[in-house]
Amino acid sequence: MKTIITALSLLLAISLAEAQSLEKILDRGFELYENGVFDQAIAQFEQAIKVDGTNPESYFLRGLSYLGQGETEKAANDLEKSIELNPEYVDALQQLGYIYLVSQAPDRAIVAFDKAIALDPTNAEVYANRGTAKCMKEDKEGAAADWEIAIALGIAYAELMVCE
Repeated sequence: MKTIITALSLLLAISLAEAQSLEKILDRGFELYENGVFDQAIAQFEQAIKVDGTNPESYFLRGLSYLGQGETEKAANDLEKSIELNPEYVDALQQLGYIYLVSQAPDRAIVAFDKAIALDPTNAEVYANRGTAKCMKEDKEGAAADWEIAIALGIAYAELMVCE
């Protein structure tokens, strides 16, 4: 019995050390990302993935770093992995929708934005972006309705929301 308790204590200590290590790696990577040093940030997030390949934040942050480098396909893949690991990751859904939006894939963008809105119906930016995607599809009424919600939720650039 004493051996089992010792083994469990050791596993708990290792798990705690890995979690603290992962947090430090993510913090370093995020700092590099914020400073625009995307290649080094990506290396940090890859290290984080090696420590714990089931952590959605690691993929999310690496995806943002890839996006910062203009590597939209790699960014989308990482964001999709992040969402696979945590289907309720609103920020990942929002960023994935944005990538689809700027990649001229409004149908895919709308799907991502719909999921984000279902999880967080108070996110004004998602409504604004979904409205833009609807406008791209020539759904003027849908775009106007989304933009109206975005404005009600505090978007301050209403003059840019025109669907012609």
